Amino acid sequence: LLRKHEIARLKFTPRIIRQYIFMMLLYPIVGTLLFIYLPFNSLLSVLDLLLILSPLLVVACGGIMLPVEKLISLYYLNKAKKKLNKYNPQVVGITGSCGKTSVKNYLFEMVKHDYMVYMSPKSYNTINGLSMTINEYLTHPEALLLLEMGATKKNDIKALVDYTKPKYGIITEIAPQHLSTFKTI
Repeated sequence: LLRKHEIARLKFTPRIIRQYIFMMLLYPIVGTLLFIYLPFNSLLSVLDLLLILSPLLVVACGGIMLPVEKLISLYYLNKAKKKLNKYNPQVVGITGSCGKTSVKNYLFEMVKHDYMVYMSPKSYNTINGLSMTINEYLTHPEALLLLEMGATKKNDIKALVDYTKPKYGIITEIAPQHLSTFKTI
């Protein structure tokens, strides 16, 4: 109540909607199985147990839905790869510990009058974020495509480079941001 501005509204993405629908199916199934196979005195006992098991059911739902989410992700990755092959953009990969979004935005402003240029929105810098950018924004052959490339562990940048095949690369700064996974600068 004391906040002066809103941080972010809850957004019901297709993934959240899928998870919610699956959970709405999973709860009655688990409740019915509990009521059938365990000796409960009343329906309230089953509902109490379901309430206690809720965190575990949420985790189970995420685990069960993981293969579905991977298939959906693979579909979008393949679709973006076909689009990259079709339009053949000149990709500029921008990476570093900090400053990726700023450099991308500055570069966009510098070249937008001379080239057909697209860039990833916000700070999309993962393989799924880049495929979303390519699928939603890339619509012109021979365009310039500015993509942020983030890394939290070894080989993250290699995977992004192998996927997008940048013609140019910009490294902003290497700082001790991810020492917990990279161990050294």
